[in-house]
Amino acid sequence: MTRSNAAYKEAISAVGNTIEVLLFKLTGDQLYGINVFKVKEVLPCPALSSIPNSDESVPGCAHIRGQTIPVIDLAKAAGMGEITDYDDRFLIVTEYSRSIQGFLVYSVDRIVTLQWSDLSKAPAGVGEDNYLTAVAKIDEKLVEIMDVEKVLDEVNPVDEEIEEDVVPDEVMHEAHERKLLIIDDSAVARKQIKRVADKMNIDSVQAINGQDALDYLNKQSAEGHNLNSEIYAVVCDIEMPGMDGYTFATRAKGDERYSEIPILLHSSLGGVLNEELVKKSGANQFLAKFEPNELAKWISTQVIARGGVIEEA
Repeated sequence: MTRSNAAYKEAISAVGNTIEVLLFKLTGDQLYGINVFKVKEVLPCPALSSIPNSDESVPGCAHIRGQTIPVIDLAKAAGMGEITDYDDRFLIVTEYSRSIQGFLVYSVDRIVTLQWSDLSKAPAGVGEDNYLTAVAKIDEKLVEIMDVEKVLDEVNPVDEEIEEDVVPDEVMHEAHERKLLIIDDSAVARKQIKRVADKMNIDSVQAINGQDALDYLNKQSAEGHNLNSEIYAVVCDIEMPGMDGYTFATRAKGDERYSEIPILLHSSLGGVLNEELVKKSGANQFLAKFEPNELAKWISTQVIARGGVIEEA
């Protein structure tokens, strides 16, 4: 049954819909932001050791608390100049997609708490090569939320190959009658997931946030499509402007037109907190980005369970 509006609000409120953003500067006065959940610590830039044959935006590695991590000059990686005088700069140590790295920045401003709805998608016309996932106005200043996944993919590309025997033959090599819905504000992340689906011979449709996905589902339903039958599964990011993944999952699972579609929350965030919120949102599972074999295996499970392979006559 479809949940009432009151049930929707109660469920969404229980999940939470806020984001803490660490603000920083690179080579000018423009403020940039990064999700605090991805930040392990912020410290003055320590001494760096060189890394032979590394990317030009990697000035070296740092030894922090017994661990050696690569350091990325975020300004240089994003094509905005180069940060110098490391003794006076800061290092933002982060964990993204199962890896730990430090981002060299000019200065650190403060942490602010925002509603996901306070974030807007990057302005139209900036093109796919930009390094933004969202923008927000804070104290009458425009803050740009960086697409760190794009930076990391360019500095150290992810291996997208699927190992043999991960996907059953009937899934990998046969035609499919259903689609995969991909929801992510990062163009790089959408392309990574799409390439996995393409290798499995599964068509996909993409949305840039939860609201964009709901708009697509509502439009398709209004045109007479049975989405519970036509979509294998949803692979959905969590932290997105406009509508986050938790809210999308809560609303989709609360609508009988879409409630049978399995939802995988797929995020560079990890930890027990996410797993608890996954359960509250109604999503089926959480998977940390980006491991193509694990993603392909999960998709295969949904394909087999939902029987969408087209049999030859």
